Amino acid sequence: MKASSASSKRPRPKAGATVAQTAQPFTSVRFAVGIEGLESTRAVEVVFPTARIVSLPRKRRAVQIDNLVIRRGLTQSTEWYDWWNQARRSTRAIPRRQVTVVLQDASGAEGMRWLFPDSVPLSYSLSPLNALIGAAVIESLELQVGGFELYKRQ
Repeated sequence: MKASSASSKRPRPKAGATVAQTAQPFTSVRFAVGIEGLESTRAVEVVFPTARIVSLPRKRRAVQIDNLVIRRGLTQSTEWYDWWNQARRSTRAIPRRQVTVVLQDASGAEGMRWLFPDSVPLSYSLSPLNALIGAAVIESLELQVGGFELYKRQ
């Protein structure tokens, strides 16, 4: 009987990549956020939605996706507020945009990319003003997303 080696069953890294490179976790400090049609995002925090498979009657299944939350330091730009305000005031179709989140590796190259199509603003908020702390004012945008896709760098 031939002995089996555990190392022979491990997945092999792609050509040109070392095992150390493919097993290296991303840190959460380097990322970029883009919103279709808006010029500046400069987000400081992204809270990814949870996606879960739910069972429906007649043995059907569907995917339920929570909301995406993005935060950034408040600037003179009112793009986020304007988009939310447009959605709030709209009596017709709500303006939908694609949101892209790009996670960067230690060298600044794209590592992974998430696409959130058909995103619609649900809430807009600002952090409290506190003269004793001197912290930046943070604006938050909570978005309902129409799904999401993950793309990995090849």
